[in-house]
Order: sequence, then structure tokens, then C-alpha cells
Amino acid sequence: MFLGKKLNIYSSFTNLFTKRKQNFPNKNLYVLSDGNWSVQTTIPFNYYYFYDGSYYGFTVDNTIVILSAVNSYSYNLGTNTWEKRALLPHAFGTNIIVGTEMNGKAYLLTNSGTICEYDPKTNEWKLITEYVKYLNDKICAFSYKNKLYFGLGLKQNTESELDPDRTTNWVDNELWSYDLTTNKRELACILPVDLHFGNFFSFRIKDNFYFGNRNTTFYDIYKLDMSKLK
Repeated sequence: MFLGKKLNIYSSFTNLFTKRKQNFPNKNLYVLSDGNWSVQTTIPFNYYYFYDGSYYGFTVDNTIVILSAVNSYSYNLGTNTWEKRALLPHAFGTNIIVGTEMNGKAYLLTNSGTICEYDPKTNEWKLITEYVKYLNDKICAFSYKNKLYFGLGLKQNTESELDPDRTTNWVDNELWSYDLTTNKRELACILPVDLHFGNFFSFRIKDNFYFGNRNTTFYDIYKLDMSKLK
């Protein structure tokens, strides 16, 4: 899902698996404008999630960029044209877990534990650093000023620090930063709460990062002021 310059939302949707375990692609790129969805264009490749793994998309200038190890394309909103882009190198990973953007570039965490950079202007990939914490398919990521932040992933089958008798899935409390200027990696903060991953959610509004989960019949939401992070 991508946010366009005019606050339009662009998204593509994958059809559900059939009884034969086949994943038929939905090749439309949709736009949400003024509360209504409509077809923007047709995607020039077949998207089979079961075989291709995950994709990451972002917008830069007037262009939507879609990246993966199987298909990488950009779509110019002004000219309504598609262009092939460089694939995620298999040496960096074969699946994109999560990503964020900064200064027109994408920074992606892969299933190999690498954090790599993609520059749409040069169409080149570059290895940045390694991720040091739990690696799973749901990790939070955002950027602030000159730093990248990754963390709050799933600790599978580990004990809750607040309730050692429970061995269900809990959110890792650590959020790590990587400074693109100094190439320094450090622990940015530790969440003061212990959250169950099953109902965990997170989102960002301007300079604040929000996270929480359901607590019985209501939701607990916490705010993290990014200006106070390391």
C-alpha cells in the first residue's frame, strides 16, 4: 500500500487461496481517492505470493516503486507507464520482511537478516548492516531524521517477563536504531509494557509512533515520542 503525493492511497490485493492451494493473482493497482476505490492501472507481472514471497512498495516524487527478489517495477503516475527495476539480490535475501523510506530511498529488512538500501534514482542495491534481534515475518520499521528503526518483532515460544508461566507468543520489547551518518547501531529504547503478539498493532502519525494490543474487551494504545529516541 502506498501513499501518493495528493494523499491518495494506492494498493494491490492478492486473491485468497483456493481449495487446490493455488493463488491466482489480482493484477490491478487500485487508488483510494475521496473515499472511493477505483482501478488505476494493470500490473505488468503475475503476483503469486505463495511462490514469489513478499513485495515492498513506496512512492517517490510522482512514481510508485514495487520491489522484490522476483519482480521489481516502477509506475509513473504522470505518464501511466511501467518500467522494470533491479531485483533484490539473492545474496541479500529472497524475501522482504519490512521496510521504510528516507530521503527518497528504501531500506528493507530481508529474511536473511540483512538491511539493504535501494536507490530509485540509480536503480542500485547496497548492503547496509545486519539485523541483530529476532527475525520473523512481522517487525516494525520506521525512519526518523537520519536513523532507521527496526524492532518489536515476535518472540516465539518464549516466556513473558511479566508472567514466566506463560510461554505463548510475546512481542520483543527492544527497538534498535541504525544511524546512516555514523554507521552506528544501538538499542534505541525498551518498551515498558509486555504485549501479546496475537493482537499487536502499530502505526505512525507525524513524530509519534503508536503501538498496543487488545486487553480483554478493550484496546491499550501507547505513544512513543520519536524525538526522545536515541
